[in-house]
Amino acid sequence: MKLILSEKGEKRLLLIPTIIVLALFTTLPYVMTFILGLFNYDAANPAANRFIGLRNYGEALADPRFWNSLLVTTKFVIASVSIELIFGLGIALLFKGLPKARGIFQSILLVPMVVPPIVVGLNWKLLLDPNYGVINWIFSVLRVPQQVWLSDPQSAIFALALVDVWQYTPFVALLSLAILVALPSDPYEAAILDGANPIQVLFKITIPLMRSGLTIIIMLRLIECFKDFAKIYTLTSGGPGIATETLNFYVYLNAFENYKLGYSSALAIILFSIIILFSIMLIRGANKKDGGKL
Repeated sequence: MKLILSEKGEKRLLLIPTIIVLALFTTLPYVMTFILGLFNYDAANPAANRFIGLRNYGEALADPRFWNSLLVTTKFVIASVSIELIFGLGIALLFKGLPKARGIFQSILLVPMVVPPIVVGLNWKLLLDPNYGVINWIFSVLRVPQQVWLSDPQSAIFALALVDVWQYTPFVALLSLAILVALPSDPYEAAILDGANPIQVLFKITIPLMRSGLTIIIMLRLIECFKDFAKIYTLTSGGPGIATETLNFYVYLNAFENYKLGYSSALAIILFSIIILFSIMLIRGANKKDGGKL
């Protein structure tokens, strides 16, 4: 007997292999991490491993170091994403106005993005060295007080944000430029006829038209900043003290240095939940302003 499917049914059938692959390589690891977070799983003491329910999550909420890592992560994410958005949009607006050679400048912007984060961290560690770093040497030439960038608890997290801004501002700029060149020209022509100045055009036309695209850019950068590990590991290893210990780095410490795999899994699920929550808030906020178009 031949099975006859509708066009919609055939499309759904073709999606099944993709759904299975996604479930195996994305959904299943998160499910296993959540299950592991329900156990007191200590790799250094297997005899103590047992099911403890949601106790790991309660322990995390009562852990001052967890709240510190969450605060550090928030500072890092806000500083990095906000500066990248401002600089990236500014570069995109500048490049859009270039009549020629735009492709050359776009190619140059790709350079920081293709450098592995671990290499970026090692290079910037040399640049920020308080004794031999190029940046402090320039400060000395300009007679500006030299800084201990990565050794000061107050400045270390912002030094990390500076490195992230250097590497990923081009990413924001290129995506913003792609959105800019796709915007309709009619609103701009009408604004010119009405005598609008460039600032009014930017804030009344360009940014509102880019809102959906900028929301996606912010969400992508927010997710990556929450997950950032390599640059933190190479530059500060969470120090000085715990001044740059982000939540993702705290997960690593509990899993691979303290061997508390159950507790680290619970922390990973909390981190994942925070990322999902922020993403939903961003999308809903953009949908309200754009009438549900995102």
